[in-house]
Amino acid sequence: MKPIVLFPEETAHDNGCGPVVDLGDAAGQPIEVILRITRIMEQQTLDAVIWGSADGSDWGTRPILRLPHRYYCGSYHHVIDLTTRPEVQFLRLEYRLRGWLPQSPYSLCSFSATATPCHEEALAVGV
Repeated sequence: MKPIVLFPEETAHDNGCGPVVDLGDAAGQPIEVILRITRIMEQQTLDAVIWGSADGSDWGTRPILRLPHRYYCGSYHHVIDLTTRPEVQFLRLEYRLRGWLPQSPYSLCSFSATATPCHEEALAVGV
């Protein structure tokens, strides 16, 4: 299956959200989320969360996945088990850029995120 683009490759300078993405046939399955950071400023962190929704408008009060803080370029893999959340039909990535120091005047991070259905065996090994 072709990966679902949660956030297209983009250079961000401020906090923001990706588009609302319809999971289609991937709804109700375990999915692997891959966050790829290709550029990030020194002494800066990227914080990202994935929200789930049944209708694409009500996102609830808690994200379905909170990714660990990321400081370096690389590909980071995470699995969301949507078999326990069959109502989730839509996903949306929200991100925040933070400097290590409060007076950090400028932010910059190039990244993308995709989601792909994965086999239930991946849940056991924690891809």
